[in-house]
Amino acid sequence: MRKNRGFTIIELLVALTIVAIITALAVASYTSARRNSRNAKRRGDMVALQQAFEQYYLSNQTYATPCSTMATGYLQGSFPAETLVGWNAYAQNCTATTYCVCARLEGGGGGNASNSTCTFGTGEYFCVANQQ
Repeated sequence: MRKNRGFTIIELLVALTIVAIITALAVASYTSARRNSRNAKRRGDMVALQQAFEQYYLSNQTYATPCSTMATGYLQGSFPAETLVGWNAYAQNCTATTYCVCARLEGGGGGNASNSTCTFGTGEYFCVANQQ
């Protein structure tokens, strides 16, 4: 009697299906992790901006207008810019007495845009506003 060597087509298809399922799960997890990472950076940028605005206010008794003029001397680096192509993430509303700077989060990432100073378009925004 001849002994068969190798794998049958069914065994190969089962193995390929398992590999495909694991790959799909890994890609979905990786995509979610990247989105969460970008959202965390946006939140961090907003906190850094809020600290810089408040330092500016302590020095000048007014907030910077327009918002981006405050970058020199108070921000470490420059005003945040979005790295994701096609994603308009940052919105700003600055006057001498108030400010609201928001980052639009991806995937409904738990925004907090409930301040009356913050009136931007639809979307999940993480906002920081004046504390004075």
